[in-house]
Amino acid sequence: MVRRYAAAIFEISDSVILQIAVIIGAGIGAQWLAQVLRLPSIVFMLAAGVVVGPVLGWVDPDELLGDLLSPTVSLAVAVILFEGGLTLRARDLRTERAVLFRLISIGAVVTWGVGVAAVLTFLDVSPEIAVMIGAILIVSGPTVVGPLLRHIRPHGSTGKILKWESILIDPIGAMLATIVLEIIIASRGEAGEAVNVGTVAGQVLVFTGIGVGMGVVAALIVVPLLRWHILPDKMHDSLILALSLVAFVVSNELAAESGLLTVTVMGLVLANQRWAEISHVRDFKENLVVLILPAVFVILAARLDPGQITEVGWLVAGVVAVLVLVGRPLAVWLSTTPSGLSRKEKLLLAWVYPRGVVAALVASVFAEELIELEVPGAELLVPVTFVVIASTAVIYGLSSPWVARWLGLAEADPQGILILGAGPVERRIAVALDEAGVDVLLAATSRAHEREARMSGLRTHFGDLLGDEAVEDLDLRGIGRVLAITQNHEFNSLAALHFQEEFGRSNVYQLYPGVDIDSTGTITMPARPLFQEGASYEWLAARLIAGEEVRTTALTHNYPFDRLRDERPDLLGLFILRGNNVQVLTGKSFAPKPGDRVIYVSEQRDTETREVEVEA
Repeated sequence: MVRRYAAAIFEISDSVILQIAVIIGAGIGAQWLAQVLRLPSIVFMLAAGVVVGPVLGWVDPDELLGDLLSPTVSLAVAVILFEGGLTLRARDLRTERAVLFRLISIGAVVTWGVGVAAVLTFLDVSPEIAVMIGAILIVSGPTVVGPLLRHIRPHGSTGKILKWESILIDPIGAMLATIVLEIIIASRGEAGEAVNVGTVAGQVLVFTGIGVGMGVVAALIVVPLLRWHILPDKMHDSLILALSLVAFVVSNELAAESGLLTVTVMGLVLANQRWAEISHVRDFKENLVVLILPAVFVILAARLDPGQITEVGWLVAGVVAVLVLVGRPLAVWLSTTPSGLSRKEKLLLAWVYPRGVVAALVASVFAEELIELEVPGAELLVPVTFVVIASTAVIYGLSSPWVARWLGLAEADPQGILILGAGPVERRIAVALDEAGVDVLLAATSRAHEREARMSGLRTHFGDLLGDEAVEDLDLRGIGRVLAITQNHEFNSLAALHFQEEFGRSNVYQLYPGVDIDSTGTITMPARPLFQEGASYEWLAARLIAGEEVRTTALTHNYPFDRLRDERPDLLGLFILRGNNVQVLTGKSFAPKPGDRVIYVSEQRDTETREVEVEA
């Protein structure tokens, strides 16, 4: 019935516009649902594509885009990989570079070989298709690994290695799949050409040379344009986007599929040069990918034949099992022996390798050519790849956070607090939290303040807190919330925006400004307000100078909060500690229960008073 009504709607509407709206809406909706349920978004996006495509018949990508389907998806994937390259900074990897190189070389070959063996064992396909599927399943991708890492936030080097590997392995897998396709075409030609090792090596060199060369050239064109302000600021994003797409297309024309390497290298070079600021470009590309990625997955999934997926589903389960239980662990073991990684880090590295959008794109594009060549089993290329993508996303997405916590490399719900600033007020608050057993890290831009905090026995960090590398430089083990508590309201606001990407808007807080900064009297704050309204740095400092202190009181049934409030009517609540949970107070009213501990500012009632020196 739903399908009949949908068909009626399409008959009276502009189907092109409606299909586009359905694709965007289904993709964004799937991504939002995944966030709410804290599950891998790729699974929901693929499911959304199958539902609006073959199940309900609302979207037919081939009819909608026709000959533009493949180029459109290819350009979208280029943007996604370019954005991934912009997030790679060489300084993130120091001792881990050798491990990364072995993973994308030795590890890739091992994964390829194991994948081919698994496909030949469980599926009835020709050796050519088995080799092609094995090459395609080498790739992983930032679109699936990135969200997983943000959810896990693993300690140590594992997260950095996985992030780099997921981006660099995509063009390598695409290159291998392209070479396999060329070999299949040559072998099935009229002359039935045999495989020539020298020819294959030459193709690899050409692919790499063009991909890397075009990427470097495109980046070198961008840098002076930004550095010397040749373009208006508002044109930076659009120009770089256009240039990356032009470089992608030209590179592909010179060497098939080398454009993926080009845009990755272009982003990598721009991310690591120090002559031009590109943080605003990175933000634009990230927001663009949030829109593009779901649409790509919905379009590709909408082309699937559910009958084929059902037919190969159980057989592919064996392939998935071999890839997960044998291929990835073996690749990691060979790539990390020897290395400075701990056994736990190696285990986690061996248990995170979902497949993503590049695998789906390459399978969709190459399947058409292989079917035309009448290669046995070519019709199974797409359904097998999509089942592996969905299966690995579910397996790793659901189990990796648990594995990371079991290994002690991540926390389920970190309760630690990062305090931006290390002045007298920040230190007093941090000491109270530390004495109450809360993990606290003070990050300072003042060397003197950082030294004072360190001398107080607190964990500290000194450095730039607004730069691109700020989050990467911090040791965020156990940290789940950020409090911006400096005297500078503008700094607090900028820092809050900067750290929201890592911690989420709901976990970033800032103090109220000392004065209204809006002519209308409205206070603009990008983060959640700390403590009660009007609790500015100056106000807190004045209370502490007057002899008040930051105290912690445990509540009981005999000593409830009402009694504490009666005894200390001037009480300013800061935090409630309930078992292992820390609640940051953000309003005037709060109701702690017996068994809670309350951290607050109140007048000194003891015989001794402690003076606090607060800078003006």
